[in-house]
Amino acid sequence: EIFPRSLSRVPLATWRRTVLGEGGLPAVALAAAVALGHLAARRATREEKLAAELEGRVETRTAELREALAAKEVLLREVNHRVTNNLQLVSSLLGMQRSRTTSEEVGRQLDDTRTRIHSIAGLHRALYANGSHDAVDMPAYLGAIAHDLADSLGRDGAPRPVLIDAEPLRLPADTAVLLGLITNELATNAVKHAY
Repeated sequence: EIFPRSLSRVPLATWRRTVLGEGGLPAVALAAAVALGHLAARRATREEKLAAELEGRVETRTAELREALAAKEVLLREVNHRVTNNLQLVSSLLGMQRSRTTSEEVGRQLDDTRTRIHSIAGLHRALYANGSHDAVDMPAYLGAIAHDLADSLGRDGAPRPVLIDAEPLRLPADTAVLLGLITNELATNAVKHAY
């Protein structure tokens, strides 16, 4: 026995003299190295378990987020479909009212309202055409507004050409709606008062 039990009750100085005197230092060093190796192995095992647990949690959370994103996409498509249908319904109702009115002023106001509705519907087309739900490709959106204006402002069934020259730009949807409505108003007023 390298370290007799009786040494555990011996003062440290005496113990040191005994161990060093009997050549026990290599044995102490070996025991310390074994103990440290054992502690390191336990710690590595614990860290591996924690890493595996964290990886499992990350995989679970990632799967949950993918499912939530897919559900969100389905809901967004449904909302867009409903908004598009509702805008088309309102536009059709205004068109029916326009065909029944005899007042030119009321007819112009109804046409202006329909044009604004088409402008907002164009925004929905622009948002969902490129797969982005938060930013609008402004040249495409303004081009859709110009197309709708050309159809609605034409005379005798012939559309008026409305050209758009816009730099490539993507804007948030709320800003794009405002710019679209302003563009719609400016172009409508220009055509109305120019001819």
